[in-house]
Order: sequence, then C-alpha cells, then structure tokens
Amino acid sequence: MAVDFSREPFVIDILKSSLRFEADGTGAKTVQTRVLVQTEGALQQFGQLVLDYNSDFERLTVKGRVIKPDGTKVEIPASAIQDMSSPVSRIAPMYSDIRQKHVIVPGLRPGDVLEYELQFEEFAAMAPNHFWTAYNFSRAFIVKDEELRIDVPATKYVNVKSRPEFKPEVREANGRRLYSWKTSNLERDDDSDKKKKKGRIKDEPDEPSVQVTTYQSWGEVGDWYAKLESDRRAPDDAIRARVAELTKGLTDGM
Repeated sequence: MAVDFSREPFVIDILKSSLRFEADGTGAKTVQTRVLVQTEGALQQFGQLVLDYNSDFERLTVKGRVIKPDGTKVEIPASAIQDMSSPVSRIAPMYSDIRQKHVIVPGLRPGDVLEYELQFEEFAAMAPNHFWTAYNFSRAFIVKDEELRIDVPATKYVNVKSRPEFKPEVREANGRRLYSWKTSNLERDDDSDKKKKKGRIKDEPDEPSVQVTTYQSWGEVGDWYAKLESDRRAPDDAIRARVAELTKGLTDGM
C-alpha cells in the first residue's frame, strides 16, 4: 500500500551525498537533492537556499533547476547566486573565513520539483594528512531515498563508525575503500510524544549516524590543536611595539 505524503509541506525524493578524501587531507563532496515542494510554507525553506562554506579550505559551486508540473524546466541562473560573508563573521571577524552562498530559486511554487547539486572542492587540508567528518541521516522530514558514499585511500588508517541501525556496504578497488549506506525515512520523527513512547527522550543528543576520522586518539587531536593555538598566542611585531610603548619608563619596582 502506497504511503500518502500529500499533507507533508515537502517530500525529498532523492538526497545523495558523496565524499572523497585524499591521503593529504584534501578532497571533494557532492550533494544532490530532489525535493517536491507542496505548500506555501515550504517556500520559506526552499525559495532561498543559504549554504555555508569555509573559504580558507573550500570552494562551493551550486547549480540547479525548477521543474514545473507540466515538465517545463527553469534553470537557476548564475545571477541568482550571491557569495556573502556570514552573519557570524560580521559579529566575530576572527571567523571571516566562513562565507555563504545565497541562492534565490526563481519562480518556485507549490507543486514544483526543485533539483540542485552542491559541489565542495576541499583544496586545502584543515590538518595536513588528516581528515574527519560526521553525517546524520534525516529523520525530521520525509526522504524516500537517502544515500551516503565515503571514498578513502585503502592504505591509510581511517576509522569509520556508524550506529548499529546503519550498516554500510564496503568494497575495495584501485587502491580505494568505498563505504556506502542507503536508507529512507517515510515517517517524520519530530513529534515529542512519539519520541517519549519510543523512549528516545534523553539529556544527551544521539551520536551522529556516521563518523569518520584518521586520528587514532584524542592525544593526536590535542597535539594538532596545540600547534594551532601556540601560533595564535605568539605576539607579532605590532603587539610587541605596543607593549614597549605602554611600558616605556616603567620598572619592576613600581
């Protein structure tokens, strides 16, 4: 018996994420989404897409189109995509590397299908020769087909952990190891009463569906961060000059 999703504000037909990591910590990520918009309320979520990326390490390319009920296709033009600083970078300039792509989806109306693809090129490693990521499968809205693929070098230590209900298929070829998951969500899991009945209300949030890291211990993570933090603590010439100006003529006895 077919499930009736007519009362849902939107239904995601396809959500596919493909992540490829290289041994030096660089890589690429592609996210493909196909969503049926069914209500005016859903237009607030999909009429304008706001997409974060880290400009110090990533380049983000967006392309997409709207498919009308009669089959007419309306491409999202380059002029509808703006690259802007993120709100957090305007409040805290130390996060100026966080930017956003604002995508105005032309003519989107209830009954339309929105298809879009995000391509993240990770041209620099946040930590040389290391990578990590976490992923959560969608449970707050309807997703008919959700897939995750993670492609890593077969010769590199990579710890891949997923929750018991999400078991990957694993295969190796051409010096690469490929993990793939396939799932769906045909019932929204955002109702607190349902969660209570299932015993899912608890103080700590659930761990991510999938976690990936090349670090073998928290000590290794601490060593990496200590090197970053030590550079930030070292005073530059401008700070040294300012300190000398403020302390000129002072002695230890004062």
